[in-house]
Amino acid sequence: MRRLIARAAAAAALVALILAQSLTASGQSGCTPLTEENLREGVEAAAVIVVGTIAEGPGDDSLLVVPERYFKGTAEARSFILRGITTGPCPKAGIDPGTRLLLILENTGNQLAWPDASRVFVLADGRARNAADSDWDRSETELEARLHDLTGQDSVPVELGEEGEQIDWIGTVLPVTGALLIVFSIGLVLMRVWHRIDPT
Repeated sequence: MRRLIARAAAAAALVALILAQSLTASGQSGCTPLTEENLREGVEAAAVIVVGTIAEGPGDDSLLVVPERYFKGTAEARSFILRGITTGPCPKAGIDPGTRLLLILENTGNQLAWPDASRVFVLADGRARNAADSDWDRSETELEARLHDLTGQDSVPVELGEEGEQIDWIGTVLPVTGALLIVFSIGLVLMRVWHRIDPT
C-alpha cells in the first residue's frame, strides 16, 4: 500500500513538473523578438522608425528621443517622449541617456510603446548593433539602406517655418512682381495707342 502511495505521489510530481515546463515554454514562446529573418514583418508592424539621441525624460520611467532621421512616421523635428509601456511579453530594452540609437517603435493605445531589446540598435563608430543579438551587427549605412528599401522613406526632420525661410523675397519675389507690373503697363500703353490708330 505504501509503495502504491509513493508511486502515485511520484507520478503526480512528474505531471506537475511537465505542466510547469509546458507553461514556462508557452510564456517564452509568446515573445517574438525581431530578427533579420522577420525584419520585414517588424517594419510593417512599426508605427515609427527613427534614428535619434536619447536624453533624460520628464519622469523616472520616461526618456526623450531627439530625432535625426525617420525611416517611418512623420518626420517632426521636435523631440518626443518614450514612457515605460510595452506592447507584448518581451522584456523592455534597457536604454541609457546619451546613446545614439535606431528605434523600431510600435503603438500602444495613443502613444508609442517602449521597445524590447530586439527593436533597438546601438549606433556607434559607424556600426549598428542589435541590443538583443550581438551577432546582428551591421554597418549603419547597410542597415539604413535596408530600412529605406522596406519603407521607401528616409526623411530628415524639418523645423517648422524652415521652408518659408527659404523664399528669397528681395532677390526673387520683388523683381518678378516688378517685371510683371512693367509688362502689364506696356500692354495698357499699347492698347491705348492701338485705339487711337483704329478707334473701331
